[in-house]
Amino acid sequence: MANIQHRDMVSADVHEPKHISDSTSADAGKVITPSTGGLSELRYLTPSEVGVNFIYGEAALDANTATTAVSAATDASLYTTSDYVQLNSNAGRLPGVYLDHANAVTFNSTTNGLIIPVSGDYRVYFWMNIKSDTNNSKIGIKAKENGSWCNFTVKHDIAALDRVQLISGSIITDMVAGNEMTLWLASDKAASLTIQDMRFYVELLKES
Repeated sequence: MANIQHRDMVSADVHEPKHISDSTSADAGKVITPSTGGLSELRYLTPSEVGVNFIYGEAALDANTATTAVSAATDASLYTTSDYVQLNSNAGRLPGVYLDHANAVTFNSTTNGLIIPVSGDYRVYFWMNIKSDTNNSKIGIKAKENGSWCNFTVKHDIAALDRVQLISGSIITDMVAGNEMTLWLASDKAASLTIQDMRFYVELLKES
């Protein structure tokens, strides 16, 4: 048999790599990767092995009856950030918030904030059932990452007092590792607001 360099072998002379068979479609998408004891195995790679992290966290509030007193905003359009107050338990504005689900996200029980572990693009989402003791209240919700406001304002009219309304909103924004996302609230009228139920959620879409 002639001495042939491996690089010069034609396809007919090349054996199939170990583990791979063209007789089954069940192996499609799998790769040969190192295992223990100097061996290899044929399997799907995990997300972390290809540099993908699944990071998420959700703060929650359920069946709340405590009210949050807010002053009338100076700007009835609710775009002026100085009119907003933070929904933090330390100030008594949003009691009983807890961490519902989390994977690598840290919950701050004083600020009701969510702290992210890696930099990247995140989806920030919230919904809440809220009612007012004042007719025709316009409610605004904003989010803040540490000292910077996120570029969105969600507004909703509560036409009748004690009528529960659903407010929700979301944004995709870049965040820096270790920074904290919090929710802020404003009203065009002085009112006592009751956020009965709430979910506040951050999810990593793409790591920087």
